[in-house]
Amino acid sequence: MRTKLLLLSLLFHLSTQAQTVTGSWYGNADVMLSGRHNNYLAEMIIKQKGNEVVGILGYYFKNGYQSVYIHGNFDKASRTITIDNIPITYFRAKDIDGVNCYMDFTGVLVVSRVKSNINGYFSSDPKYKYTCPELRVTFDLDIDENNKQDSLIKNTVAKKFWQPLPQDVIVDNEKPVKKETPAVAKTEPIIVVRDTPVVAKAEPVITKDTPAVAKTEPAVTKDTAAAVAVIEKEESLKSAKQAVVKTQAPVIAPPVAIAMAPQQPSEKDLLVKAFEKRKNIYSKEIVVASDSVRVSFYDNGEIDGDSISVFLNNQPILMKQELAATALNIYIVLDKTKDVNELSMFAENLGKYPPNTALMVLYDGNQRQEVYLSSSLSQNATIRIRRKIN
Repeated sequence: MRTKLLLLSLLFHLSTQAQTVTGSWYGNADVMLSGRHNNYLAEMIIKQKGNEVVGILGYYFKNGYQSVYIHGNFDKASRTITIDNIPITYFRAKDIDGVNCYMDFTGVLVVSRVKSNINGYFSSDPKYKYTCPELRVTFDLDIDENNKQDSLIKNTVAKKFWQPLPQDVIVDNEKPVKKETPAVAKTEPIIVVRDTPVVAKAEPVITKDTPAVAKTEPAVTKDTAAAVAVIEKEESLKSAKQAVVKTQAPVIAPPVAIAMAPQQPSEKDLLVKAFEKRKNIYSKEIVVASDSVRVSFYDNGEIDGDSISVFLNNQPILMKQELAATALNIYIVLDKTKDVNELSMFAENLGKYPPNTALMVLYDGNQRQEVYLSSSLSQNATIRIRRKIN
């Protein structure tokens, strides 16, 4: 009887588990074409709601990482999951930023006592089957993601090959160390005065053979004295005039007042003012283990033209970007001078279907955390990011 109950309990557990594909899945997607080709290290984080599945599909290819928001269907009877229109980088592209092939995914859930898998493939339109060949993949379920179960992507690739794409944004709050200008002692200018060399007056050598010469004083008459006085007076007047010319201050015209047009506020200044007028609504506090994070924004509903700006610590780091299924990635180095960094989503518009909503995924290299954000024309959606203290 006990054995029967155990079997029934096991079957019930397996049948219950078989009805859901919720979880984190990891695997390799290989190109089904002859020859050697780069594969795609893929991850799929999905949630099942009835027959609908939503989540994120990401992959590493060559030198970078790309991810997209996905939604599809799950048929419980056949255990088949289908997701349409997924952009996958062309397998012969030079890098992750190459042209995309739009492909559909079909997979079958297989559950055993040992492990759970989704065996599937990505396929394109038949007329592009040689340009965008089929990709085969087996996804393994990460049974306990919180315990950091070994994963090729999480423990190897993610830490070594993280590279932002050209359209991504990098925000570095590290303040550069200001180089101090070495102090230079102030020295007074050295004035060199060249003295007139003193020349010793040589006295004539008088010998017994030298004839004696009588010293005669120049005769001064009244006429001579009068002439000398006139010359000295003229020289004195001339010196006085030169002194006046040298000391007279130059005449400087007063400055002309120029009418300056008032400086117009920049687009950034206007955005900051609009941000400050709205109320910050705090959604969640996230604790991270790293001093840098990757933040990805997706339009989690129907793509309806939602546009956002992103603020870090009340300063814009991304302005007027439209949300789409493909990730809008921001790589942030957190400000170490702050205990808590605040990240805010500012709604530029409300799209076709208000309010402005987005799925934000924050990844610190070890742990992925999801937050659904909603902002309006009167409120900003804000989260707090706190670094874990070891």
